[in-house]
Amino acid sequence: MDVSGGVTLSDLDVVDDTGRPLCKLPLLDVAIRSSDLLSNNVSVERVLLQSPVVHL
Repeated sequence: MDVSGGVTLSDLDVVDDTGRPLCKLPLLDVAIRSSDLLSNNVSVERVLLQSPVVHL
C-alpha cells in the first residue's frame, strides 16, 4: 500500500506525565514521498520546524 502526502501540526505543546512542559512547536510540517507502509518503508521528503522552544 503506497501513501504520500503530509502532516502539519500547529501550536503543539508537549508535556510530561506531570504536566511539566517539555517543548512547544508553533509549526511542524512533514512532507512524505510515496512510501510503502506494508514494507515499513517511509520516505520523508521534508521536515519544517518553526521556532521550537525546548524546556530542559
